Amino acid sequence: NVSFQGFVAFDISTIPDGATIKDVQLDLTDFDTLGQPWGLGCLRLYKQNYGDLDATDYQAGPVLGASAKVCTKEDLKEVIDENEMITALQSQVGNNRVRFRVQFNEQATDGDGVADMIRFSDHVHLLITYIP
Repeated sequence: NVSFQGFVAFDISTIPDGATIKDVQLDLTDFDTLGQPWGLGCLRLYKQNYGDLDATDYQAGPVLGASAKVCTKEDLKEVIDENEMITALQSQVGNNRVRFRVQFNEQATDGDGVADMIRFSDHVHLLITYIP
């Protein structure tokens, strides 16, 4: 009955300053689940410019402004391709990294004493198409 959030960063240093982001695809398809995580609501990704992670980076839900939202296990088996991801990446062009917080924000826990979570492998990919 403890709430967890994930944090992920991607190196975007090779995207030239002034580039126009045309498409962004986030591949989170290599995962497994414990318990019933979808009972906590939709999984959301939020652009967050954290530095060294600490307790202030944890955001209690509900939070608005998600860059992507996945509401079923079947949807997570597909590459995420949402327009909000383009906006999130475009705002970071010229920086070395783009960072995201990953969380369920409808419920922090379902109170059953069983771990409910999604675990991602090391094979998380961000595919970016841009015009220099």
